[in-house]
Amino acid sequence: LNRGLNGIAITDHDTMDGIEEAQAYSNTIKDFCFIPGVELSTEFEKEEVHILGYAINRNYDELNNKLEEMKNHRKTRTVRIVEKLNDLGFDISYEEVESLAKGVIGRPHIGEILISKGYAKNMQEVFNTYLKIGGAAYVPRYKLTPLEAIGLIKNAGGVPVLAHPGLI
Repeated sequence: LNRGLNGIAITDHDTMDGIEEAQAYSNTIKDFCFIPGVELSTEFEKEEVHILGYAINRNYDELNNKLEEMKNHRKTRTVRIVEKLNDLGFDISYEEVESLAKGVIGRPHIGEILISKGYAKNMQEVFNTYLKIGGAAYVPRYKLTPLEAIGLIKNAGGVPVLAHPGLI
């Protein structure tokens, strides 16, 4: 509001957890537009593609179920990565990684732990050595296709939009 905004869209990665709170807050502001959304992580021809979903129905079961499935896969993936790192001689735990995540857990949280414990100098080293495809502790992620994401968004009454088009 201090910046002269008349509205905002919330599109967090693979979650809609902040939408209810943002909607409630925006309802307290006169003439303010809030657009509920999501950013779905997908893969096409081995490239990561993010699909934004604007004006979605956050109560649409099919989308919520898919987001829950993706969340469960992220947890399983993180546990497996931590196990691989421990097999390499590192001393980290899933609980440490989870404590850093404020919502969706991801590889950068693992990287933060490795750096804080002196196992790596920076995030680039973490990813290049351990967490990227082919890295010593890499575990493939759950793969939703762009078409699946677009279908979920449309079925939830939303408008699908390609995120980061300059990166593709």
